[in-house]
Amino acid sequence: MLKKAEGKKEEVVSLEAEKQRLTEEMQQLQRKKFDLELQVHSHSVFHDFMKQVVEISQFEEVQEQVDHLENLLHFREQLSEKDSCDHERINTLRTELVTLRDNHHLMMVRGRNQLSDLQTELEKTRSETFSWISPLVSYFGEGLEKLIGKTYQSELFLDKEP
Repeated sequence: MLKKAEGKKEEVVSLEAEKQRLTEEMQQLQRKKFDLELQVHSHSVFHDFMKQVVEISQFEEVQEQVDHLENLLHFREQLSEKDSCDHERINTLRTELVTLRDNHHLMMVRGRNQLSDLQTELEKTRSETFSWISPLVSYFGEGLEKLIGKTYQSELFLDKEP
């Protein structure tokens, strides 16, 4: 009988624990039900609003209006993506343009430096040429000086041509 009483006591404790667990589960389910009812209510407000929109729009059913709005949102999303791609491409092209301008400027500076070096070398060569010609002119006379002068003038004329 003692064992029977202990068995009944354990069964009562087990049933109490099960009752407690079920009570907690019921409370959780009631909270979830309340949350879902709030969501349904918030959606019903949207549904009521959409009914009013349908009444003043070209659509006869709420679902048609919803489908139309979904299409509009889809198009807006596509346009936004295209716009984003275009902005990205513009930024890339701007970067490339800056790089090209920098490279062009660098090439122009190098070209001017090279031209300056060549002009300096030309003047040096002319100076050396005249240092050689001066003794020849004094030796051969005025005729050679006129010939050299004409050659120098034609050389200057050729330098000025593009």
